Amino acid sequence: MLAGRYDATAMLSVAGGLAATFPWMAQNPTMALGAMLATAGGASWLTFKQLVEYTDPTDLKSREDFIIKSDEPFPNCMGAEGIRLGYTKDLNLAVDLSNDIASRHICITGQSGVGKTVLGEYLLEQQTVRGGGWLFVDAKLDFDTRNRLAYLAAQCGRADDFYVLNPGEPDNSNTYNPILDGSGEEVASRLLNLIPSTDNNPGADHYKQTANQALMCLVNVLKQANRRYHFEDLTVLLQSPRAMEDLARLADPNSGEARAFAVFIDQYRVPTKDGPSQIDMKKVKDAFGGIAGRMALFSQGNFGKIFNSLTPEINLYDIIRDGKMLYVMLPTMASDNAALNLGKMIISDLRSAVAKIQGLPEHKRPNPCFLAFLDEMGSYVMPGVARLFDQAR
Repeated sequence: MLAGRYDATAMLSVAGGLAATFPWMAQNPTMALGAMLATAGGASWLTFKQLVEYTDPTDLKSREDFIIKSDEPFPNCMGAEGIRLGYTKDLNLAVDLSNDIASRHICITGQSGVGKTVLGEYLLEQQTVRGGGWLFVDAKLDFDTRNRLAYLAAQCGRADDFYVLNPGEPDNSNTYNPILDGSGEEVASRLLNLIPSTDNNPGADHYKQTANQALMCLVNVLKQANRRYHFEDLTVLLQSPRAMEDLARLADPNSGEARAFAVFIDQYRVPTKDGPSQIDMKKVKDAFGGIAGRMALFSQGNFGKIFNSLTPEINLYDIIRDGKMLYVMLPTMASDNAALNLGKMIISDLRSAVAKIQGLPEHKRPNPCFLAFLDEMGSYVMPGVARLFDQAR
């Protein structure tokens, strides 16, 4: 396309060259020479412009499959020092991210089917080959992806470092108990993340804070009594007054945890006609809100086979610290509510693990950096997740 003053000047220069062919120009050599030089300049400009347009891969006409000129990529850092995202479309240059840049987090956006998960799998494969650890939360239940990653781990001599969490197939899954480790406050926080946000509901927020205090008392006294527990145990404790009384007797009565638990259950004691007071479990359930029902999802059926373990095979903190691999399969189609709650539990456990990793000396932290690929994260993310991104660098 010809447009603009430069093109107009070039065309006039070419026209001047045509004028140099007239006989009367032969009587004025200076004007003829100037006309020829102008013609050469104009023709050079037009030729240069056409060459640039011919060699430029940018397609400004088509609506699809156009190529945008890429920025200059980062210096090559493939291998242990970084990961490769791919190559530029225009000049086929490698696009690598150093560990330092990658630890600032990456957001991959796009419509369904454009290749987000394929890119994520490519990054996980590189992480596996270079000996790094990763967490992949897969909301699509792609068994082929799981099998490929497991095969690659085996080929790299890392089969024992590969773990799978698949509630849909308990027999083909490792066991996991995300509420066993951590302080009472951390465990209570993980469980309360299962409850929808109460930021705009002061009344609901009051009950949520009450449930938080109650869960902390319950978990702290279990830990003080040196008792391991899982989701089914907590569910039973919230339904049985006898279990509550037995737990109170197991703890050291002189400990702060036992005294706090005694004060907690005393709030729910009611007098009886024939003997000592009893715990009113209806009031206890009201204090815990809907958390008991949500914990029951993890203690029954296929979920229960995986989560009701006192010696779980999966410990997210150990997986991050030791550079292992965890593939999480969320059964969103078969058990939508339970799957989303599992996603929230994974994120909560990840946040606690990151906090513990921060407390380690730098030489004990994972190297290369740990990679967490959270597919379809918007479906199970909860309020407060921004803190995870702030601290996980």
